[in-house]
Amino acid sequence: AWSAPILLNKITGIRQRWGGRVNDVMLTATVGALGRYLRTRGEMRSGLKIRLAVPFNLRPYQEEIRLGNQFAVIFLSLPLDIIDPVARLKAVRTRMERVKASPEAVANRLLIKLVGWFPRWLEQGIMRLYGTKATAVLTNVPGPEEKLYLAGALIERGLGWVPQVTGIGIGFCVLSYAGSITVGVTTDSGVVAEPAELVAGFEAELAELADTLNQ
Repeated sequence: AWSAPILLNKITGIRQRWGGRVNDVMLTATVGALGRYLRTRGEMRSGLKIRLAVPFNLRPYQEEIRLGNQFAVIFLSLPLDIIDPVARLKAVRTRMERVKASPEAVANRLLIKLVGWFPRWLEQGIMRLYGTKATAVLTNVPGPEEKLYLAGALIERGLGWVPQVTGIGIGFCVLSYAGSITVGVTTDSGVVAEPAELVAGFEAELAELADTLNQ
């Protein structure tokens, strides 16, 4: 399932008001959506957390684009029981800053690169074990800033999703394009039967954050 296009200016306004980066706002809305999903089913309990796998860009934004990946994966444990979106955003920022200051990102990148040289059977076993460290994955992909055309036809927006690997059953893909963002959600039907419920929760959480700008 995919969200309606979200103006990037709205996300920028939220992060400028409360601090952090665009990715922090996306994480806050994602965790809020998962919390909503559990509360509607009476499965929320105090202190409940979720661990997300988050690809982390290691290449400076001002660096010229080159072929080849320059990213690592960090594992982020975030609280699901914080209802106040601003308080949740602050918690997300704190945890993100702590993880980014640690050597975890570089260590995970080196591990993934090393595993690629192993025999296939060993590589698959290690990656399956690696995947047990997270319940969901969220990736934020910056797309073209200007509108593009294909064979003379305007490309109105892009739809993306996270390739599901190593048994992780929930994936959030945040894709920007020409001043707007679309969030794509992929789920294993045995984990979340209707991914549209998570999309609706994400949009509701983002709307609550946007409402705080008038406070």
